[in-house]
Amino acid sequence: MKIVLLTGFLGAGKTTLLSRLLASRLEGRIGVVVNEFGDVGIDGRLIQDMGYHLSELNSGSIFCACLKSQFYKALEAMDDQGVEWLYVEASGLADPSSMQEAIQYLKGKGINAVYHGAICMVDAVYFLDQMQILPVLERQIYYSDLVLLNKIDLQTERKIKLVEAALTEIQPDSQILRTQFCDVDLSHMMAVLSHRRQRSVPNLNTWESRMKTVVIHDQGENSIHAWKLFIESIATATYRLKGFIRSSEGSYLVNGVGEKIRWEIAQQNESTEIVLFSSIGIRLVSRILEMADKQGLNLSVNA
Repeated sequence: MKIVLLTGFLGAGKTTLLSRLLASRLEGRIGVVVNEFGDVGIDGRLIQDMGYHLSELNSGSIFCACLKSQFYKALEAMDDQGVEWLYVEASGLADPSSMQEAIQYLKGKGINAVYHGAICMVDAVYFLDQMQILPVLERQIYYSDLVLLNKIDLQTERKIKLVEAALTEIQPDSQILRTQFCDVDLSHMMAVLSHRRQRSVPNLNTWESRMKTVVIHDQGENSIHAWKLFIESIATATYRLKGFIRSSEGSYLVNGVGEKIRWEIAQQNESTEIVLFSSIGIRLVSRILEMADKQGLNLSVNA
């Protein structure tokens, strides 16, 4: 079983890249492990109808003690199902420095597991700011075997070169490919991907370092105009938000990173469910309730 790890901070493009990989139809039986930091799995829903073996692990990082045993069991289950290529989409807050431990665990179980390497997605717009406050991003870069510098269409050439210089300083051995919407030559990408770093270090993913997550639920059908005003008013207080919105005009998938928000028409949903990631915790809940009241939204909020 060949294992490919996808890392990158929230909103960098991991799910988009995973979708492209799955659509490329590599020969062999394909499996997917999707790791969401929050309690609600959004990414898994986006790929669950594609016909692959899927395992979702939510409420933490697969490299943290809170989910490590479940992760190992999911890997064993994939081998039991005859999976030949396994894509692991890690949480945006994952520290992959102990991935080699998972490979050694599988080999100890007599499973022929080959770590094909880690592809790290980097957001060209926000990376320089994010790396100053999130040490885990440096780990993701250091333990990458290939870096995809995504969203270059939204950044200037000068800033792109600054990002590339920062990436090279962290890990000079990883090849950097520029891309937008994760549109990359997949055959070339897989050909140059080769895992080289074996060393494991103490992991940064602990109970204490968990980022605050907030989940918004709504059973009603408010106007999409009200929803857009609400989302825009709270987006600046989050690192990342994503989810499904049921409105009076239909259902939508919303994706936001900082102030940049993307809306897409989605299949009809029974209710609204949005996950937000922030560092301000309870203050974000207060802001959500305040802005929801302003737009006339009667929301259920779980933190």
